[in-house]
Amino acid sequence: MKPAIVYLAQNTPTDTQYGRDSRTLLEKSLDLLYKNYNDQFRHDILIFHEGDFKEKDQQAVAKGRKEIKFQEIHFEIPAFLPKEEVPPLWSDGYGNNFGMGHRHMIRFYAVQLWDILPKQGYDWFFRMDDDSFIHTKINYNLFEFMERNGYEYGYRVDINDAEAPARGFVETVRAYMKAENIQSAFFEEQMRLGPLKFVLKNQVKRVLMKIFPQGKRYRLDYDREYWGYYNNFFITRIAFWNQPQVQAFIRHFDRVGGWYKYRWNDLIFQSAAVQVFLPKSKVYKFTDWTYEHGTVKKGQLMWGGIYQGDKDPNTDARESFARLYGTTAYPAGRSF
Repeated sequence: MKPAIVYLAQNTPTDTQYGRDSRTLLEKSLDLLYKNYNDQFRHDILIFHEGDFKEKDQQAVAKGRKEIKFQEIHFEIPAFLPKEEVPPLWSDGYGNNFGMGHRHMIRFYAVQLWDILPKQGYDWFFRMDDDSFIHTKINYNLFEFMERNGYEYGYRVDINDAEAPARGFVETVRAYMKAENIQSAFFEEQMRLGPLKFVLKNQVKRVLMKIFPQGKRYRLDYDREYWGYYNNFFITRIAFWNQPQVQAFIRHFDRVGGWYKYRWNDLIFQSAAVQVFLPKSKVYKFTDWTYEHGTVKKGQLMWGGIYQGDKDPNTDARESFARLYGTTAYPAGRSF
């Protein structure tokens, strides 16, 4: 077994997407990762970047921890995708805009890593974001735990993603499965009715549009939810992703260009691939350690939160998070 821990990072005090101090967050994430896990297990840590970590920056971040290795990567829209079909900014219609860098990140985790890591000899990895924080001790080797128990994909939080990046995605997955005569492992189980108020409002709107076909065209709320894995932390065996049928699925969605055109993100895509091709018995949810990942914009918690381990006492980190944002998670995760 040759495992790694992977980051995709920026060396900036103010990132373009959320205005956060990515460099400081990365250092905090690494310090907590070592304190609570990697001081014991010493896995390789690969930090991918676009050339903005110079030699002195790399030394400052690594702090003498020899497992940390920086790898420069350059992103571009794939040649098969017409550039005129890709908006410079993708808007969700609610005031949130996503630039090209964000969408390159999606493709990196949805498509490119499965080729990059095996060429370097790695067969397992887990992902961390610069704002992913492990707050309590993990006293066992995560990779050995997964392999020993026959798991091939693990995660910490299950969550539903917002309407906008999922729009049209589920229908496209279903169309692919139908065309390829694929029976999914448990993809359909992850579809649930949304909040009752949305379902009822949509019923009223549909009736009004049927009665008054020349009248107001209402925008329907998303009354179905797609539940997946909050993949700012996930752990997986790379061989699963390089099976021919999984690679065909990945290549099909890459050619559709949904990461760039519709901001179909790596969360929903990766979750779908697991739910279509991997038996549920090979998927594991960790619940025993405290994990934080919150998307914060202008001081407001927009997504995610802090998730307390079921074997942990009420941590200072959790209490501080709740005081700062008025909640521990938004929206609340749940399990099936």
